[in-house]
Amino acid sequence: MEKYHLILSTLFRSARHAHFRGYDPYDGLNIQNSWGRLLLSSSLLRLLLIHLNKRLIFNIRPLLGVQKGVNPKGVALFVSGSIKRNHPEEATALAETLINMNSQKARHTAWGYYFPWQSRAFYLPADTPNIVTTCFVANALLDLHEVNPDAKLVEMVNDAIEFIVNELNRYEDENGICFSYSPLDNSVIYNASAFGLELIARFHYLTGHIDDQREQLLEKGVRFLTVEQNPDGSWFYGKQLRQHFIDHYHTAYILESLANLRHYTNDHFGLDEVIS
Repeated sequence: MEKYHLILSTLFRSARHAHFRGYDPYDGLNIQNSWGRLLLSSSLLRLLLIHLNKRLIFNIRPLLGVQKGVNPKGVALFVSGSIKRNHPEEATALAETLINMNSQKARHTAWGYYFPWQSRAFYLPADTPNIVTTCFVANALLDLHEVNPDAKLVEMVNDAIEFIVNELNRYEDENGICFSYSPLDNSVIYNASAFGLELIARFHYLTGHIDDQREQLLEKGVRFLTVEQNPDGSWFYGKQLRQHFIDHYHTAYILESLANLRHYTNDHFGLDEVIS
């Protein structure tokens, strides 16, 4: 255990020294010079740039003018990590950083990436709020609230859920619903929707109340995920044919979200068979 404490301490010290600024695996489009921006003219080039920056064994970001930034999702992990390390003061200070990074492109409380991002299905400009970053940040704020109760944090998380419920697009069929990744796309990405459902369940587990709209969305969202599970227990990344690939970590995200959701709802949905 002493070795792990040393690793964590070194990691936190390094992050603090860098003011929590750094490169992200998917920040290859965060190009600041004018000639480099010419490379952003098509979705294919954008995907190529992202994966070159992600996979090359040497760093080409300085050549392209890709600058370091502060990722709300990363800061959220440090907030939760500080709480687990019993450093609530550091968690509180970092939470203030997160609150000040609230996206300016949403009506409600939400967070996005500091860099533009291209997926196989859609393109998101920098600071576009999305469900994944918002859920990581909101869960970190709830982690802090559990050790240092704060009505302001509860209000912010409630408003973040309003973003998920009212600003995201929803796919719906006879099996249920799936939240989109951002307000700018109509994607059906299973793990992203699972994050949103888990957050709704956790929030109402902590506050002791859920309204009819959110309860119905939770019912429909969980049902959709269980129907979309593959016979071997996995999930595709998304519903579109080009998203029919399976990897360990996206399926693991869904399983973790459903396991947490089972706890928050006292296994209201009977998820044992789905996650076992």
